[in-house]
This record gives sequence, C-alpha cells and structure tokens, in this order.
Amino acid sequence: MKIAIAATGDGLDSKVAEKLCDAKALHIIDVDRFEIVRVYCSEDENCDHFFSHKVLDENCEAIICGGIRKEPFEVLAGDSVTRYDGSGLTLNEAVRGMCANELPLIRDCEDGLGCPGLHASHTHCHDHP
Repeated sequence: MKIAIAATGDGLDSKVAEKLCDAKALHIIDVDRFEIVRVYCSEDENCDHFFSHKVLDENCEAIICGGIRKEPFEVLAGDSVTRYDGSGLTLNEAVRGMCANELPLIRDCEDGLGCPGLHASHTHCHDHP
C-alpha cells in the first residue's frame, strides 16, 4: 500500500506540514516495505493542487498532512483518498500513527462547515471516506 505525506522538507528529519499548501515536499511511502518510493518537491504557491494530483497519479490510498484547502480536498476526497491529520509529527511518527489508527481523519476542508455525509449517529462520512 502506498501513502503520501506532505512535509516541511525533503529530508527524513522533516515534519508533517501544518497545512497542505505550506508543504515543501510530498513523500510517497510504500507502507508494506516501510520505505520512501519518491519525493516530489514544490515551491509553487499552488503546491497543494500539484501535490493532490500527484497523490492520485501515484495511486496512494491515503495522505497524511495538515489542513487542506477546498479544491485539493475535493480532488482527494473525490478519489476516495483517506486524509489523516499528522501535522507536526515526524515522518516516522506519522506512518506509525496511521498504521496504529491513532491519527484523526480530516473530514472537511479548511473553513468548511463539516462533512454533509457525517451525521450525529455515525462515526464515518458517506460522502468522504
């Protein structure tokens, strides 16, 4: 299984970015082999759009990041990519936290009103897995 981690840099000592739009690198990780497969770097002001499409191009099942703006959120959610909040964690901590089901899900974009498919009686969203 491949996942993506939006990080503050391209080194192993990097941390998960507080927001996807602030990330400097997108690490593609093979969780089964616990290794970095590829790293995409971007200094562009729309890096979150670039990174969200790279997540799909790489067939990642999940992304670990911080807050996500509306358009990149919709790209990821529309392709059923699971979104985890690992902001501030090291890459290693983030992967281990995701594998242990300890990271909270990102259920909505920044400034969103909440997931329309999430109802008080449910613990998951029908519109955004």
